[in-house]
Formats: sequence, structure tokens, C-alpha cells
Amino acid sequence: MLQTISRTRSVNGAAEELGITQAAVSKAKAEVEDLLGMQLFRHDVERWQPTEIGERILSAANKILEIIDALNDEISLRLEGLAGQVVVGMRTHSLVPSLAQALAEFKTLYPRVVVKVVDASYSEIAEHLQNRTLNLVVSPLNEKEIAINLESVALRSTAHTLAASAGHPLLEQANPTWAEAVQASWCVTPPGTRTRAHLERILKEQKLEFPEDYIETNSLLLSISMMRHSPRLTILPSEVVQHISHSAIRPIPLPIPDIGDQIRLGWPLDGYLSPSAKRLRDFLILKFAPAEIRNLDDFSWDGAPVSIQQEADYASFDIL
Repeated sequence: MLQTISRTRSVNGAAEELGITQAAVSKAKAEVEDLLGMQLFRHDVERWQPTEIGERILSAANKILEIIDALNDEISLRLEGLAGQVVVGMRTHSLVPSLAQALAEFKTLYPRVVVKVVDASYSEIAEHLQNRTLNLVVSPLNEKEIAINLESVALRSTAHTLAASAGHPLLEQANPTWAEAVQASWCVTPPGTRTRAHLERILKEQKLEFPEDYIETNSLLLSISMMRHSPRLTILPSEVVQHISHSAIRPIPLPIPDIGDQIRLGWPLDGYLSPSAKRLRDFLILKFAPAEIRNLDDFSWDGAPVSIQQEADYASFDIL
């Protein structure tokens, strides 16, 4: 109950989520605070915020519950085979096609493990980590407030490609230029995203203005859909471009410098990984970055052989 109040920041919200009355939640909260002799929450601008001691008690409770869940998973593993739930926070488009294939393979090996993938912003991932509602994170991990709380390994370096709608006039040019590209219609990500900053940096180096005709979206699927319906340019992860049918989108041979990012797999530094979360972590490391195994004291794999996926090992399918 205390965790639900902390997460919803509301007694009413906690009551709705728990399926009990608001009075019951208030009474239970008051009884716990009376028992401990201290206030665990303070009311601040219509929101219930944990006090300093409340934060410490909730953090300790989360760790205890995490260990209990992990022990339950381990008992289940010994009695019935691997089961449980793994929640993965993701903040990248670059690895989506390969990650989808890897998760499908993992589910074939362990059908009783429920894998939940949460596509979230950095701030949402940070909040999930604080609430201990994520087991693993797949992301460039460029945000310090996230990276400092995680141990991580590099799964793959990122690369980007300038892509055009099929039939775009620039595809007919033998030697297209950035000056010609900025005159075209675009799909771009919003300011503050790394892809947008990378495009702005390229144009600055070329001494060119930002395109005037563009649609701004953070949705990969919307960008691809727009490019199916009108001739546009965009910058996409190279792996995504290779997975999209060439009847819809095709690469333009203009150089895009390496953005310098790596897609990393992270897990909480102070967390206890359940058997199912650890098995998925070790599976992904074995699949994408087997060289990192020697850097992990707790790596183990006694499952079926796993085919290592090199960066060029892309299956062909249409993302839409």
C-alpha cells in the first residue's frame, strides 16, 4: 500500500489501484505511521510526497520484496523450470529489429518467462529505476542520472543513414549533396533528441540552414508511414533502414559521421536480479556481446546454445 501511495502520489489514486476505499488507505497509512512513531508522507500541493525517512523505508522495502520475488522465481525454477517476469526499459530505435529477433528466440527457449518491454523517455526510465520497476535497460545510457545507477555492457555501436522515400528525386542523382537535401521535405525528431542534434551538427559543418519544410515527430512508425505517403528525407538507424522494404524507403549515399553512441544493456547496481532477469541479461550478452562475458563475475549460461549475432546479421522483413 505504501508503495502504491508513493507511486501514485495520491491516497485516492492508491485506493483506486488497490481496489479499496480511500478511507481504508488513509487509515492503514496512519496506523503504520503511528506504529513507527514518524511521518512517512507529507502533503505537498495536492500530492503525497515521501519524507526522508519514508524514502529510506520504501527503498528498503522494495529491496526486500525484490529478493522475495527472486527467491520465489528460484524455487519455481527448481520445481517447474524457469518462469517469472522481466521488465525491460528501452530508449533506442537502433537495436529494435535485432532485439525483436533475440526476444523471440529467448521466448522459444523460456516460454513461461513473461517479458515486458517499456518504451520510455529517459525521465520515465529514471523514475522506473527509482521505483525498482525495471530489471534491465537497453539504451545509449547518455543520461548521467540513469547511467550512474546501472552496471552495463555495450551491445552494439550505432550508425545512421540518410533515407529517402522510394522514388524520391534525390535517389536519381548520381552524386547528391547536402545542399540539395536541405531543400527537400523532411521528417525530423524534436529538438533535444540526439538524432536532431546530430543533424544540426552536420548542417552546421556544411554551413547550411536547417530544412524549412519538415514534419517533427519522435515516432519511428509515424516517420516511416509519412515517407510512404509523400517524398521525404529522414535520418534513421542503419539497422532499421536495412530492415525496411526498399519499395518504401531507400538509403541515400551521403556520409553521416558516427554519432559516437553505443547501445548498452544495463541493470541496477544495487539490485538483485531474479533468475529470469539474469537469464535474459546473460542471453542478450551472449547474443550481442560475448566478449563482455569475461568482465562479468556472475555470468553463467547452462541453457541451449545461442547463435551470436554479428552487426551484419540482419534478417529481412518489412518493419511495417
